[in-house]
Amino acid sequence: MNYTAASVRVPRMGRMELVLSATAVLLRGFVGALLLFSAPIAHAIDANLHLAFGLTAERGTGDGRFSGTLRGDVGEASWFVRPELSLQYKEAPLFDRAETEISAGAIHYWSSERYAVHLGAGVTEVSFRFDGTDGSSSGPYAHAGVTWPIAGSHFVLGFDGRYVWAGDTTVRGVRHPVAYRQIALLLGWRF
Repeated sequence: MNYTAASVRVPRMGRMELVLSATAVLLRGFVGALLLFSAPIAHAIDANLHLAFGLTAERGTGDGRFSGTLRGDVGEASWFVRPELSLQYKEAPLFDRAETEISAGAIHYWSSERYAVHLGAGVTEVSFRFDGTDGSSSGPYAHAGVTWPIAGSHFVLGFDGRYVWAGDTTVRGVRHPVAYRQIALLLGWRF
């Protein structure tokens, strides 16, 4: 066989395939988070699990995208900061662009009976597919928000704002911003 003449053609994903792929990533993250949080729950350690649905605007261009995020944190109530992990998916179907983002950082809560305010920061890795080309960028992030318990239960509803300072990347000689700001609706559970 002549391996030097071989070529590989990677098919472009259609919109429905991208949605199914994003759904699969979020479901895997959700199941992983449930497994991750099962041990702290059994040992009376506090845990928060949030689903966030938001709008993202890129720095410089203001191009908007829809995003879905799965974020969780664990720790004792007495800890000043807790470790947090998040998995995010963003899509811009008009521009054939999809991004996944994995973040690790720390979060602090100021809680009362009526609401909880949070502030978090850390590092993130953004991987993207743009016009058939893959790339990535990393950088720091910060986010803040507020949640309210619903009818005294462990279910919470709130808002979160996030800013990412990831560096720009170049695809086929064109520079694209990766940094963004985001506002999201939070649906969460406190264990």
